[in-house]
Amino acid sequence: MSQIIFVVNQDPAERAYLKEIVTRAGFGSAAAMSPEIAESHLGTPRGQQASLIIIDLPAHGSETVQKLRAARADVPILVLCELNTMDQIAAALRAGADDFIMKPLNAERLHVTIRNTLRVSNLSGEVANLRRKLQSHYSFDSIVAQSPAMSHAIHLARELARQREPILLLGEPGAGKYAMARTIQKASEQAGCQFLAFSSRGPQAAALRHLLVARPDDPKSCDHALCAGNVVLFIEDIAELPFHLQNLLARRVNELRSRPLPDGDGEGEGYLWLIGATSHDVTRMTDEKSFCPDMLGLFEDRHIEIPALRERREDIAEIAAQLLREHAARTGKPISSITPEALGLLQKGEWPGNVRQLNKLISQAVENCRGSRISSSDFPSLIEDTGESHPTPPREVPAENMIRFRRNTPDVPVIDDAGNMRPLDEIEAEIIRLAISRYRGHMSEVARRLGIGRSTLYRKVRDMGLEVRASGA
Repeated sequence: MSQIIFVVNQDPAERAYLKEIVTRAGFGSAAAMSPEIAESHLGTPRGQQASLIIIDLPAHGSETVQKLRAARADVPILVLCELNTMDQIAAALRAGADDFIMKPLNAERLHVTIRNTLRVSNLSGEVANLRRKLQSHYSFDSIVAQSPAMSHAIHLARELARQREPILLLGEPGAGKYAMARTIQKASEQAGCQFLAFSSRGPQAAALRHLLVARPDDPKSCDHALCAGNVVLFIEDIAELPFHLQNLLARRVNELRSRPLPDGDGEGEGYLWLIGATSHDVTRMTDEKSFCPDMLGLFEDRHIEIPALRERREDIAEIAAQLLREHAARTGKPISSITPEALGLLQKGEWPGNVRQLNKLISQAVENCRGSRISSSDFPSLIEDTGESHPTPPREVPAENMIRFRRNTPDVPVIDDAGNMRPLDEIEAEIIRLAISRYRGHMSEVARRLGIGRSTLYRKVRDMGLEVRASGA
């Protein structure tokens, strides 16, 4: 659905002309002859979708601008002005108008002004969103926690943030362990300390070892991170660290955790606050001698269980709304909400990838969306990690969405279940597979019928991984 431009103009001919210009520019349009009617219409479902308001300033004055600005503070206002009315224009801008354009109207100039005004409005929305995000980033108050399980996790995290003892975050991949670690740090007295994050795998494990063995009396080995002190160390998948690194980490943490906190100027001996994260049962792993007992002892009972997304379904709607605001601002798209049907799909999902998967899905939906609301058709695949198809009931593909062949020959759909065009290579593969079957694997005949060379056909068959049961010259 296109963006809607709302026209307020008491002159029927000029109002119709403006609507025609707006429509030709590819926008939807709505109109009112008076400010009172406009204010009423802006409260309707269609009026709520308005992306821009155009007001005839000579007829309605700056008071109308002020009134409609109060009614819809989020929608930019463009005023049409007469020549030699600079005082009136200034009053309209003070009242909240975003831009103006002089009469007589020129369609091309109006198109440019509309698009520029919308672009500036989208950028302003993105800046406001980023400002809100910076203000609330890594804050307990910004975490959605309507579910009892998440509320309990936050309550425990607030308590542990007041201490300087090692913490173990437990939860499935993608549940938000990194964000919780940053939030704990920001809520603590160590909010200004350096935050170092490491994975337990690959080069980062080697970098972690280098960090742990660095000594202040050895300039070649010391990178002045732990040596200078004031470090919050976060380790993802800590249970998967090599056993010898677990031992080294436990010793180093015990050495540094007992040192005094730095004074107000940041001076003092180095200390290390460890926050680990894992999706494994570390108690069982300790019994199986695959997790270091000294490491388990560091955390004692300071474990925070972060629930999986499927265990906090009452939080999904608000989390999705937060993610939608972020991605809509990032892309500059005027997407305001998610339809109830689409939200129902989200709340029914199993979410093996948890919040990380939901974030990716919302990002894809924003890219797919062509209107002001995300619908179920904007989710081509709800459970991407398991390979399951879209959970909506399969629908019959309309005849106009098929490539039709002769009777008793299978048809090839060109529209997928989400209502989107299928990739060309998928359609081509189906047609080649159909031709191979029809001509019983005689590749010369298949190539001739498809109008391509044999070498090209063989290359496509190889690249597409198609199976040829019979062959022919």
